[in-house]
Amino acid sequence: MISETDVVYLRTGDNGVLSCNNMPGNTAIQWLRLDPSKTVTENTYTDGWTVNQEIPHHHRISIISSKNSTKYELRIANVTKVDSGEYRCISVAGINAQPYDVQIVVEDFTISTGIYDNPTNASNTSDTTTNSQINFNKG
Repeated sequence: MISETDVVYLRTGDNGVLSCNNMPGNTAIQWLRLDPSKTVTENTYTDGWTVNQEIPHHHRISIISSKNSTKYELRIANVTKVDSGEYRCISVAGINAQPYDVQIVVEDFTISTGIYDNPTNASNTSDTTTNSQINFNKG
């Protein structure tokens, strides 16, 4: 049983890679997207090395590991906030199933800067502060 979910933080436009263990001799391996209750599957993203072509953004989804690899990696290209959520990898070998849960959090890329101006005019002894926020959205 999974006691804790890993969290991956990504910025809008990043390429996200989720990795889980590929058990030797497995008979099935999948990446699933869970609904918020975590009790049912919202979407099956992959079945083995095949991407589900019925999900709306299947063109941004790929498996980037080989069948002989010890890792099973799901790549989501150009992530958006829609990709935020819970994902589960399940590797099955015989009667043993190894689940791995991970949460993706996608946020806009933001930089905050503080610019300080210290006036040299002797008649004005107060400092002024200018705060600026710059938003970058890759896309």
